[in-house]
Amino acid sequence: MWLVSSALALTPVAEGPWGHVQVQTANLEMHTLQAGPQDAPAVVLLHGFPDASYGWRGVIPLLSEDYRVIAPDLRGYGGTSVPDEGYDLATLATDVVALLDALGVEQAHLVGHDWGAAITWQVARDAPERLLSATALNVPHPTALMETWESNKAQRDYKRFANLMTSRLTPRVLAGIDQEDRAAVYQEELVDKSVFGPDQSAFYWELLNDKAETKPPLMYYRENFGSWREVWASAQDFPDITVPTLVLWGEQDSYMLVENAARSCEHVSAECVAAVHPEAAHWLLWEQPAWVVQQWTEFVLSRAS
Repeated sequence: MWLVSSALALTPVAEGPWGHVQVQTANLEMHTLQAGPQDAPAVVLLHGFPDASYGWRGVIPLLSEDYRVIAPDLRGYGGTSVPDEGYDLATLATDVVALLDALGVEQAHLVGHDWGAAITWQVARDAPERLLSATALNVPHPTALMETWESNKAQRDYKRFANLMTSRLTPRVLAGIDQEDRAAVYQEELVDKSVFGPDQSAFYWELLNDKAETKPPLMYYRENFGSWREVWASAQDFPDITVPTLVLWGEQDSYMLVENAARSCEHVSAECVAAVHPEAAHWLLWEQPAWVVQQWTEFVLSRAS
């Protein structure tokens, strides 16, 4: 189940209060950061784009005091396998279930940011029996996004960004950005720019400084935004979620508008809470990790009492 892999040698290794564990699943070999008691309830953290398991650096130490924390590099990222296909949301959701199976975890709390949040919604749809709760950061329930898209032109502007990410030229362009300019791209979406310092600048430049490293993460956009007609047809058919759900948002997010937070809860038939931090943007997990953990803990404990 646990392997040492040459894949890890090809990706930046971030040291911290966690262990690096390679896990062989039915689908992939996955690099994970793991921390906390092995016999505690499991919390799986899914990162977004352009990120990695290291994106949860502020959250892992706080959650691992009481929970078994597992943060994988997603398919095509970092020290995880890089297949030629399988970047559609349905397959990405099976990756998460396969990880739980490989670790012997029957049920887990699932927390996702950005693409990780999109995968979280998909897992909650496809395998609700495997989840104790679902938490989405800064990406809404698909139907909620469609509703915001129809009512707010500012949300429709996201289409230009998504279309740019599907371009065949983008992997080469992204790989060619120097470290200073890449850091500026991240900092542009931060309210508190101090959370992205020299260590983060070095890590994220090394993570995505080659076309072979940038192409797989961009396949998420090509696979899932290749046809907008299909995107909206899928959003219309996406069912209400039956898993207890927490939706967290950075109010100043310029990609996904804050109104998506409360609107997402309208598409959850189980208990759902939406909370917004006014002094954060898209990288909520970097800027306000203590707030994220506080909101999550209160939500989980309120259900247990």
